Amino acid sequence: VVGLRSDLSLTKTYDNYDRAKKAERRLVERLLRQGYIVNKRVSHRRVYVVELDGSHLAKPGKGYLYVGETSLTPDERLHKHLTGATNSGGKSISSRFVRNHGIRLRPDLAPDGYFLTKAESEQAEADCRRRLEAAGYRCEGAHLAKQKKSKPAS
Repeated sequence: VVGLRSDLSLTKTYDNYDRAKKAERRLVERLLRQGYIVNKRVSHRRVYVVELDGSHLAKPGKGYLYVGETSLTPDERLHKHLTGATNSGGKSISSRFVRNHGIRLRPDLAPDGYFLTKAESEQAEADCRRRLEAAGYRCEGAHLAKQKKSKPAS
């Protein structure tokens, strides 16, 4: 049995539901970052790298890779890609690159650690892809289009 931690609870009152929910989300995220488990929620997201067969490519570079992020284990996510898994609405949740060319996971090329939010894992995914491309790999996947462009140094 886990007791209520009133010292970690919100103490402010809010004039509308939306503001209260937003404050709750911020509090939960802060507590998760500090290592607490909130309402049995443990959010862990990971970035993973899959080696792809690049034999069909004219210039595969040092290798052909797919970079992704997931709340599943990398093995579970790879299995969903390879089997062409769909969501409850019938929409594909697998990458055609991995489904058609996937060989194996490459944990040696993926960043270590876990991320608490989807935004953090998507940023790490994009950073991983950029790092691998700079090292000479050809990459697919990653949420590059969603990333904010950094401002030039002044």
